[in-house]
Amino acid sequence: MEQKRISKMVKGGDRASGGKDPVRPAQRENVNILEELAHFCQNAGEFPTALEYYSQILDIANEATRSGNLVADTARRMAICLEGTGELERAVEMFGVALGRIDGATAPHESADVLLSRSHVLSRMGDYDKADLDAREALAILQKHPLSPELGKVFRALGHIALRTGRTEESKEAYETSLAVCRALGDTEGIGKCLNNIALVCKNRGHLDEAAQFQRKALEVAREDGSKLRIGIRLNNLGIIEQKRGRWEGAREAWEEGLRIFLELGNKWEVSFGYLNLAHYHRHAGDWERAEELYAKSLRSSRENGDRRGEVLYYEHFGELCLRRGEIRRAEELLTVGYRLAQSVSPDNELAAEILRRRGECRLATGNFRLAADDLGVALSVAERIGERFEEGAVRRLLGCLASAAGRPADAAVEIRRSIEILTEIGANYEKGLSYIALGDVLLRTPGEEKEAERSFLRAAEIFRRNGTVLDEARAHIGRAEFLVGRGRGLDAIHLLAEYQPVIEKRGTDADLNRVREIRIRSDRSLVSKSVAGSNTLSAFNGIMKTLTALPDGEERLRTAIDLLLEKTSSERLILLKGDGDRKAQVRESRGVAPIEWHATVEVARTALERATANNCRPLYSTNPLRDTRVETASGRLGRIGSLLAIPFRADSDCAGGIYIDRSAGMPPFGKDDIDFAIALAGVAAGILADLDAERIRSENLRLKHRLGIGEGFEKIVTQSPGMLRIIDTLQKLHTSNSTILLQGETGTGKELFARAIHQSSARKEKPFITVNCA
Repeated sequence: MEQKRISKMVKGGDRASGGKDPVRPAQRENVNILEELAHFCQNAGEFPTALEYYSQILDIANEATRSGNLVADTARRMAICLEGTGELERAVEMFGVALGRIDGATAPHESADVLLSRSHVLSRMGDYDKADLDAREALAILQKHPLSPELGKVFRALGHIALRTGRTEESKEAYETSLAVCRALGDTEGIGKCLNNIALVCKNRGHLDEAAQFQRKALEVAREDGSKLRIGIRLNNLGIIEQKRGRWEGAREAWEEGLRIFLELGNKWEVSFGYLNLAHYHRHAGDWERAEELYAKSLRSSRENGDRRGEVLYYEHFGELCLRRGEIRRAEELLTVGYRLAQSVSPDNELAAEILRRRGECRLATGNFRLAADDLGVALSVAERIGERFEEGAVRRLLGCLASAAGRPADAAVEIRRSIEILTEIGANYEKGLSYIALGDVLLRTPGEEKEAERSFLRAAEIFRRNGTVLDEARAHIGRAEFLVGRGRGLDAIHLLAEYQPVIEKRGTDADLNRVREIRIRSDRSLVSKSVAGSNTLSAFNGIMKTLTALPDGEERLRTAIDLLLEKTSSERLILLKGDGDRKAQVRESRGVAPIEWHATVEVARTALERATANNCRPLYSTNPLRDTRVETASGRLGRIGSLLAIPFRADSDCAGGIYIDRSAGMPPFGKDDIDFAIALAGVAAGILADLDAERIRSENLRLKHRLGIGEGFEKIVTQSPGMLRIIDTLQKLHTSNSTILLQGETGTGKELFARAIHQSSARKEKPFITVNCA
């Protein structure tokens, strides 16, 4: 409907008549009512309803003759509503209709105002060249006339175009000129707009505290005026500044309030940016699905609005989301598309620098150092040229990471420290925290700088803790855990990982999880190495050994040793695997294993002991079996294991196998004393098993000899008892002796049978054997 009316107005009609109202009195009354209704709806943000009222006014204007003023004014108002609904091309066309009906000679301010409005829409569409032409044409008109509010608008328009095309200093000068004009005229609305715009310039230059102050003043002006649209826009901008300061919760509150306003107003353009900004928060919080959903809504809205800049922002920030969750290749592809779009909007602007910085990070992660260096070099050049200090600080951090990856730690430290200086100056705390983590990683691998590395991780953790950024705080502590392992404090590292690992597992990337896994394995190995190398002189160990050696039976000694091991280490489950020769080790003893867990526990024990045996028979200790590549396949079948220790029998031992113990998740992991005791007692158990094996072999030999009749005189004694066979073996050794042998035992135990056997095997076997019953 509106499109047909536009065509009619373009084809015919006079310019503004300059004063005489061609509308009949009855029509004028209707027009006045419709204008009031439309104006009310427009101020309330009800743009679709306002458009309906303006359409009715256009119908009246088309019926009248010489109605140029009414058509021009109505077309301008309609264009503003169309801009509010995101129909930018139609808005530009309506502004053109208004300009066609205004006589610039008799109504210069009206003509300049429409030119500025069209310039603003063209700027939002990314057509900065046409926008600049309209703004400068308006400036040329207004410079011939006294000071007016429109002159303030001109300088704001020129400042906006300069800001979007990377001319920061020129932008600031234009906004300050506009502010001076508005203050001279007492233009409150204009003052609020200038404050908002200066805040954006300060933000781009990295003066974040100053930017926040200007933006809050601009928001106060908007709230006093009661303009919902301006309140929403300034909340959006305040959220961006708070985000760059690292105050994510403050940013979220501002963005959510702004988005509610835009949705109420039905402003599709601003809704697009509201979705985009709120997605940043969820991306930062690790809520990938919600962030992706909001980014998709933003892209859809930007394309419907014909907003190329909004589309560029989608590719930039969704690319970063993919980067943060470890989808490096996909991130690089998205950022490449975004960079091409950014160049088509305005070459080498701040968007191009941001995208190149992120793409450089992708290429650094994939090891493509040459291309990463190219991207980061261009990004730094653009950031320095346009005075974007925030971006410069972030780029220098990545250049430091690149130097570190290339084996130049000294250069890396210099770049990252420069990054920290810049980010500290501008108050960008979140990015400063990231730089402290990067510095810690570099210093951790620089001899003599380990303590400074720990301080860097602690500084980062404190920044993230204050900002409520839980995932990044966890990453800082993971770096500190790596420092602790390097200093030989493996147990402290394990306790630190236990506190922050749940956050990494919930929100971190695969790279984060791999780093945690490697640190745990290193800390486990460190603890075991100390225990193996130590003297194992535990205070109670001598007493335990006395208890064991006092036991006459080998099997009893073994059972007692196992029970003591289970008790002293507070283990929940114990498996002793024993094998002979090439035979697969079998369960010899077990404790605390429920029937339902039997097969899974045995599989974990066997896997852990096999890995340990393959590693020169060094004990295997793990405080995170589910994520430990050495045993994770097996331990996944028994998910409640919290820590385990597998101690293989020594390589020079006659026994194959070893002892496995574990504790459930939720219990403290085995400490150094536990490991010391377990390793020492496992050695004792191996010795007991060796004695039992030797005894078994001796018994087998005696049994065989007895079965073959070796040892004359004892043939009539039939037994398989190892004890009896040992007695027979001893007595056979005495067959050449003349000593007296005393046999003691209860009645019926076979004393006479053994006496006859002794006689029969002796040199007197041909002599009489006389028994005397003394009962």
